[in-house]
Amino acid sequence: MKIGATIQGGLLAMSLCAALAGCASSSRAVRPADARPVPASGILGHDLLQADAQRTLPVTIVRDKGTVGSMTHTVLLIDRQPVAMLDRRQKVDVFLTPGVHIFTVSYMKHLTGRPLGEYNIDIQPDTDNQLRLRLVTKDAPRVERMSAPDVPGGQGKPLWHDREDLEQYANPADVASIVDDAIAHASTGDWWKTLAGRGMNEQTRYVYTTKAGWVDLKHVISTASNPGCYVPGASIFGAWTMEVMQVFYAPFSAFEAEDFLSNRIGGNAAVIYAATLGTKGTRGQIVQRMIDKLGPLSAEEAAAHFGVHGPLQKWPFNPDEVGPMDRRTAGR
Repeated sequence: MKIGATIQGGLLAMSLCAALAGCASSSRAVRPADARPVPASGILGHDLLQADAQRTLPVTIVRDKGTVGSMTHTVLLIDRQPVAMLDRRQKVDVFLTPGVHIFTVSYMKHLTGRPLGEYNIDIQPDTDNQLRLRLVTKDAPRVERMSAPDVPGGQGKPLWHDREDLEQYANPADVASIVDDAIAHASTGDWWKTLAGRGMNEQTRYVYTTKAGWVDLKHVISTASNPGCYVPGASIFGAWTMEVMQVFYAPFSAFEAEDFLSNRIGGNAAVIYAATLGTKGTRGQIVQRMIDKLGPLSAEEAAAHFGVHGPLQKWPFNPDEVGPMDRRTAGR
């Protein structure tokens, strides 16, 4: 009876979480006249703030308002040079040369790594050069013209999302040891906070499967080892709660299909481990069998699947190798 009530309560809570997430799927535009200038402490590069003989076109970039990404400080880069750290309702005015420029959205701590979103935008005297920085759940942050249609979502992350996962690829045969080692070495604090996966080796985090796509072992570990992991539904509910929280501090990562799959694998492994008193193997071994049924690819097979050839390299990637920066302009 208690287990049934727990499951029912978990399902109800997950439904509420889904409803909350659905109500806040995107930030909302702010008119440049209503936006606040970025304070001096938020300026990361001064070169573009003043016009010169070549840079004559004024461009305004405004970050949206709203709950989506409300706990996130986004960094704007232009032509891959940091310009400003933008909070909600803030704007920065720059001067650019006519032509195509690269607008990138990133985090301060990830400026040398994969950006969150990156776009080619043609700046011309006769075009709308007022841009909005928009955060969307389950999608890359967008930089687009104020006059652009308000597309609700679902455009998909940049192509290098898969590329970065390949750089942190795990040998499918090592999944059991990766999971068990991370659980064994998780700190007490991370265990209580359902973040046991935090201490894993990030270089062996992902596995791609033919039947279900990406599996994130960090999520698997966290749902397989936490205070409520042996209660049916409790670990999954905790994972749902984390996904809702990501709407506020990491909207591009919230409610990803790979997260739900990984959470389910870890949660089910914990329950099986407890119900069988460990006679079916360790949690890592149970996870290993689950992933084996999904048809995991080796690192070489996964790279071939995504059309990546030669040695992997860190961002910025070769555009000819990983495809266009913006799927929408490529007609994908």
